[in-house]
Amino acid sequence: MISSISSRPCRHWAGWTVAIFAVAISTSPLGAQVFPEVGPNDFLISEATNPSLIGSFLPEMAYNPDLDQVLVIWRVRYDSGYEIKGQYLASSGGPIGPPFFIADMPVLVTNPIVAYDTNNARYLVVWTGQVGGGLDGVFLNQDGSVWGPYDLTTPCHNVQFVHPCVASLVFNPTDSEYLLVWIDLTNNDTTGSVVRGRRIGSGAELLGDEFFLASSTNLGGRKAPGLAYNPLTNEYLIAWSKYNAQNVSRIVTERRQGGTGDHVGVSLVISDDNGVGAERQAFNPRVAYNSLDNEYLVVWEGERSPPLATDEQEIFGQRLLATGFETGVNDFRISAAGSEGDPSFEARHPRLAFNPAAGRYLVVWSGDSQGGGLNNNENEIFGRYLDRAGTPLPPLEFRISDMGNTGNANFDAENPALAWMGAPGEFLAIWNGDDALDNFNEVFGQRLDGLGLVLFVDGFESGDVARWSSSSL
Repeated sequence: MISSISSRPCRHWAGWTVAIFAVAISTSPLGAQVFPEVGPNDFLISEATNPSLIGSFLPEMAYNPDLDQVLVIWRVRYDSGYEIKGQYLASSGGPIGPPFFIADMPVLVTNPIVAYDTNNARYLVVWTGQVGGGLDGVFLNQDGSVWGPYDLTTPCHNVQFVHPCVASLVFNPTDSEYLLVWIDLTNNDTTGSVVRGRRIGSGAELLGDEFFLASSTNLGGRKAPGLAYNPLTNEYLIAWSKYNAQNVSRIVTERRQGGTGDHVGVSLVISDDNGVGAERQAFNPRVAYNSLDNEYLVVWEGERSPPLATDEQEIFGQRLLATGFETGVNDFRISAAGSEGDPSFEARHPRLAFNPAAGRYLVVWSGDSQGGGLNNNENEIFGRYLDRAGTPLPPLEFRISDMGNTGNANFDAENPALAWMGAPGEFLAIWNGDDALDNFNEVFGQRLDGLGLVLFVDGFESGDVARWSSSSL
């Protein structure tokens, strides 16, 4: 990242005014000169104060545009049980007050998610944790105090928490409601999985009945569905992975009407460039809405035909029209973990957000790479910017997290989450990782530029102004 910029007096040559700058540059570990990071590097969000703490995991967040702040939540594991905790951050990354308690249970609470209600200035936090199986939730005011009923519960089938439900949540300001979608088990056994949904009113009421989206003997690794809201059509787009008759996992999407949850249009398979055979799979989709073009971008982790090898996981993407049909390049590749054909390096757990002010997507993921002195299984958080047409922008990818010492695979970063913060014009990435102490996870964050500042892609000394990222000549 750029660590400092200092100006020098201007000189005037033959009618030209030239400002000379001294720039302290640290080159990206992957070899490209990219400077997207803003502010402190890998700032700590959670902090261990209990000696029985085992670690902090699975962070999620929601941006509050009213106060220009972020609520970060995560799961805490102790020797004696589990908690969901929260921390308010200013958009600068600084903490607002101390971390606070949201929920606990002696058996398990896990997979927390959160969304912000822009109509009523409240948050809804949902997690898996009801004894015997279920999704629990609580509404929080902007100061972290509980609003309304504490235990907002909807059934979810688990098997002794071996397969906890995984869910996604989004707020619909048009109808002042949330949509909760999740994957759970069929008939409380491990023979099948089901995708379900439920509308929740901003007044803490459960709206209508839960609805069914899909079932399968295997729903593609039981990752949380992707979910986004389109305010122009008042519709939701939901994405999940599902095995077909050939036992190949594909990404499926479906639209649902805001205010009713009714099915709109047809369900569509959008990932279709994974080769032939059960070894070519697509999992873990995530969705973002592009308000400039009234379309969606779906990203996922998966495999593809040669030159990629079997089990070589990379991140792919597909643009969708508001109608759900594909547009643009088919199943385009975003990440490049390791060398072509080497399955020992992989990219997983993609997340994305859209910057409507500049028409930029940022996609982040967890994975390992050969660049910058990193070793196999040394997992860090990486990212790549895309333009509004889904075209990946240079460089190929850049490293965001710096857990432990470079070259030490004992330290990892996992489970990224990402948000667009409108007021400062920045993205915020968070993750859990072990940095100072091996296997002791905390939650970290990094602010990222809204555009992705890339300078001198072809080298600092190039005289080809047309190849510069910016020029007034």
